[in-house]
Amino acid sequence: MASEAPRLPRPTILLFALALLAILPFAASLGGWFIYDDFKLVIHNDGVREFRLKELWTEEFFPTAQGPQLHYFRPLVSTTLAIDWAIFGGNASGFHATNLILHAIVTALIYRTLARWSGREAVALIGALVWAWHPSKVEAVAWIAGRTDILCTLGLLVAAAGASRRFRGLRHGLTLELLGAFVAFSSKENAVVLPALIAVEAWVAKGRPSLDFGTVRAAVVRSLPHATLSAAYVAARLLTVSLGSTEASAANRFSVALILETCGEIVRILALPWPLALHRAPIEVDTTGQIIHDPVRLGLGALAIVGLVAGVAFAWRRQPLVTVGILLSAVLCLPTANVWPLGQPVLFSERFLYLPTLGVAVIIVALAPSVWNRSAKVLTSATALAMTAYAGLSLAHTDHFEDEQRFWRHEFSVQPEVSVTIEPIFNQAFREGRYEEALDLAIRGYRNGHRWLFGRNVNIGFTLLAAKAKEAMTPAHDAAALTELANFYRHFFLEKTAASFAAGPQTFLIDGRWPSAQWLREDNPGGFGEAQANGAHTLARAADCVGALALAREARDLITNLSGLRTTALAFARCGAFDDAYELTSRLGDHSVARPEIEAELAALRTEAEARGN
Repeated sequence: MASEAPRLPRPTILLFALALLAILPFAASLGGWFIYDDFKLVIHNDGVREFRLKELWTEEFFPTAQGPQLHYFRPLVSTTLAIDWAIFGGNASGFHATNLILHAIVTALIYRTLARWSGREAVALIGALVWAWHPSKVEAVAWIAGRTDILCTLGLLVAAAGASRRFRGLRHGLTLELLGAFVAFSSKENAVVLPALIAVEAWVAKGRPSLDFGTVRAAVVRSLPHATLSAAYVAARLLTVSLGSTEASAANRFSVALILETCGEIVRILALPWPLALHRAPIEVDTTGQIIHDPVRLGLGALAIVGLVAGVAFAWRRQPLVTVGILLSAVLCLPTANVWPLGQPVLFSERFLYLPTLGVAVIIVALAPSVWNRSAKVLTSATALAMTAYAGLSLAHTDHFEDEQRFWRHEFSVQPEVSVTIEPIFNQAFREGRYEEALDLAIRGYRNGHRWLFGRNVNIGFTLLAAKAKEAMTPAHDAAALTELANFYRHFFLEKTAASFAAGPQTFLIDGRWPSAQWLREDNPGGFGEAQANGAHTLARAADCVGALALAREARDLITNLSGLRTTALAFARCGAFDDAYELTSRLGDHSVARPEIEAELAALRTEAEARGN
């Protein structure tokens, strides 16, 4: 015998319990550290660490945004990171706690939104948990830099709630609407989808009538002010900060195939969310720079679009809320579906689904049985199993964000041929003295560089890494190998011409005149300086002190880490410039643990030089 759905506890208790449940699969992130972009956005960002509010609200999101990369303006996110730094300092747990709290709040708002749109609070609770636990949420929640998606979604949902209140004649609606829009647009570019949420609120406020031209037109008309705001935002961005990459590439041109392939990747993440990785779907190109499309993704993308059209056609009259969910899923994905070509090196990232899965949750709520009978219990059991699986996958994926080593090991295991995953593994092997393994990784990165966007930049980077590994493996008595490497560094850095050397089966060739060489210096001056330091040290070992000192003096103005400082100081010392060497070590301060070790190496080189002089 059918019965009514079980009663829910009081709203406050319910929301608090839901918020706690929402963060359970991601709670392990509290023990995580800063990884990847976190260093650019926090650790190496003076504006964040020194709370330079004016700078945070007038400059780009990435403080060193140069060359062929996306340019962002997300001042509210930077401000929250600055607040975290002011409270927690360099303790990453505090930053992760903020992400968890924000995700809990957003989940509560998702529940209230689903309940408001469907009028079914019990089912909305299930939809909210499905949304919160889907493994696509891990990247946004467990990664500090993923906060952009959480804050943007928070703002959009607050704005939608405000519009709902305004449409119903309740107080404070417009205030919430304006506040939410401000939060969303100052957090991420995806805020341009705000009109879609307002249109849904307008439809709900009219009593969720059957969909026809009149009802759709009325909803769209009520969202026109928000559409104007989105258009003004896009225009302002185009006039001030570029919306896409500044380097010409195939991914910077409109492509139906690229859109289809992106849709296919979205379907794969939704339906089979494992293994997930930041670089799960890199864009591959051929030798002419044209994109190589994956036929599986293309097929899935085509099926997704056909299914979307068929679903809308079938549900248009029968299930208006299902239609709304389908259309909303599509619209919310538009900013990151490569409809506007951005030149991204990857098709799609899992965090981009943080908001769009709201449309999926709407469909789940709309299709749930309205009567608590046997079929409803079976369906609920199946949903519970899926939610348990989601929670388990999210828990496992959260573990990948614990620290840099674990993060890059996972990324490398998923995409071992992609340049950006190879370099961190090279660095780890080099630090541990596994130079042959490091050289093999550099060769792999160089050989595969042409397969990915911006391959010329990659080839320069891996050539410099290979030279570093080869120099570390070269004994002092191998004058020929040292001379070859010294000539390479001299040609590339000092003469800015074509430079080459051989390492094992691979001949490396780059050119100091390439525009990408200048871009590397601008985008990553610390890394470029460290490469110059390696070159200076190699030239010094090869007894070319004129070149070594010239390169060391360039490097010392760019180096930012201990390794580069040590290498530069040793290059100075090998050429007898001990005053320059000790000036560098003085930068470390009197309390540095590394300073006595480096100065002991300098003293040993001074003793050797004096012995040779005698």
